[in-house]
Amino acid sequence: RTLWVTTPDLAPVLHAASTLALVAPYRRRTAQCMLASGLVADADAADRWIDAGIDELVAEIDRRGETTARELGEALPHLTAEIGVVTDKSYGGLMPAHTRLLTIMGFMGLIVRGRPLGTWINGQYRWATTARWLGSTWPELELAGSQSALADAYLRSFGPATTTDVQWWTGSTKGATTKALAAAAAEPVVLTDGGAAWVAAGDTGPTEPAGPWVALLPSLDPTTMGWKERGWFLPRDLTPALFDTNGNAGPTVWVDGRVVGGWAQHRDGTIATRVLAPVTKRQQRAIDDEAAHLHALLGDTRFRVRFPSPLSRELAG
Repeated sequence: RTLWVTTPDLAPVLHAASTLALVAPYRRRTAQCMLASGLVADADAADRWIDAGIDELVAEIDRRGETTARELGEALPHLTAEIGVVTDKSYGGLMPAHTRLLTIMGFMGLIVRGRPLGTWINGQYRWATTARWLGSTWPELELAGSQSALADAYLRSFGPATTTDVQWWTGSTKGATTKALAAAAAEPVVLTDGGAAWVAAGDTGPTEPAGPWVALLPSLDPTTMGWKERGWFLPRDLTPALFDTNGNAGPTVWVDGRVVGGWAQHRDGTIATRVLAPVTKRQQRAIDDEAAHLHALLGDTRFRVRFPSPLSRELAG
């Protein structure tokens, strides 16, 4: 499950185009887990339990303003019965039922993730109702129009991109992606390697050169994860060192629009980098300067990458 950070204007489009489709299958799997764990006797009982639990959780979150999953469990202990989830996998096991309900509620658009506990790097966070956090609930948008608007928004940030890129990023089907691109009046272009791609309507003009630049981007950065077909900025032989086995990008070093290596924070706060592709001496000095700048920016903050790549794990020590 990917957490999307976006603007209030675009959030309803994302919700209608991609997220609502997750509600039914996730709810079915939750009901199956409840049945297998003996929490309910049949599918109808599971539906009633889920509906009642969602109503109680929404009311409790709204009453508190912002609250954590743990606090909700303490306030509504009858919703915390443990159920088995993906018990045949290392990341599975028993979990409180109410945490599954919170995920369903997020997919439904009833709640949003709010402020973290403690510092900005804390992995624990508070939930708030959408209506309280944003001042209103999500508007009900039509599916096809939302998919078209999302394809257009994606291309305006990530274009040119292939049909495969758009389909992968939105989580849509190929047929729906093709229709969305047509409805968005996306314009076809030819890539430098001869491949076919798309840009947003009216975005066919020349782009000013960016000039030399260097960046140290964090794990799962939207730039690194923005396209499925990454060969134009990420050499294939670098992928095993910079991505984990589930396809999550670790921290990356970029030079002039291409990935050249990775980085990690040492326990003393210093930033270690390793270049895996050829760079000039000037570019290496720029990488070193950027690492020093990041070290100063983070100050006393120490963090661990949630999904480390093999290289970042090695550099962190």
